[in-house]
Order: sequence, then C-alpha cells, then structure tokens
Amino acid sequence: MPNGKKIGMGYKWLVISLAFLLLAVLMKVVLSGLLLSEDTVARNLEADIMQEVQRAELVAPLLEEKLTHQDANWSDYLVDSPYPFFIFQNGQLEFWSDYHFIPNYFEIRYIDKLGLLVTRNGYYLVRRYSFETAG
Repeated sequence: MPNGKKIGMGYKWLVISLAFLLLAVLMKVVLSGLLLSEDTVARNLEADIMQEVQRAELVAPLLEEKLTHQDANWSDYLVDSPYPFFIFQNGQLEFWSDYHFIPNYFEIRYIDKLGLLVTRNGYYLVRRYSFETAG
C-alpha cells in the first residue's frame, strides 16, 4: 500500500464487508430458533442486519469526504470502522483496510448498494458506494 500517493480524477468504489456480522447473526438465529417462532426469528434477523448496516454506513461519509478531496493521501483513509472496507478505481483495488479477505472487483461490480457475496471463503454482506473524485 503506497504512502503519500495522490489520488487522481476518476470514479471510486467503497465496499464495506460485513462478514463477521453474518456469522454472529447466524449464531443468534440458531440459538434463538430453539425458543422463538420462525417469523419472530426472521424479524429479529432482519432488524439485526439493518442495525449493523447502519453502523457500517457511518463510515461512508467520512471516506467520501476524503475520497473527493483533491489532495487525498493513503493515510487519510485510516478511519475507525466496525467492518473492513475496500476502495476500487477503474476495477483496480486502491486501498484495503483488512488483508484477511479482499473481494475481487468482478464479484462485486454488479451489487447495487447492498448485496450478498458468496465466495469459496464464505458469505459476505456487501454495501457498495460510488463517489466522483476530484481532479
């Protein structure tokens, strides 16, 4: 990951992977499924997922401000995030906040905002953002 590299004009993608959320939610579903009805479990699952998506979405405005700033450096992207995030430009990975799993651009390019990415490594809930960058 280059330090001090300036970001040029282009179109950036921010991907926030909520992989650990899925594992925690699935564990909760299994445990609560023993005591609750299927409808109640489904409603609780949906509420839990949306709550975590909202937590992850708090990071996007911080990164958008940095991505759209003309003199942005790689160190500007070091923000506190509950989930890993990845920045792509023209299909190429530009920045990653976590090295444990890096999605392939071609696997996520058709996800419209929120979607499920299924890979051989597991299931990932992905939230995608697009930003115009400064020149």
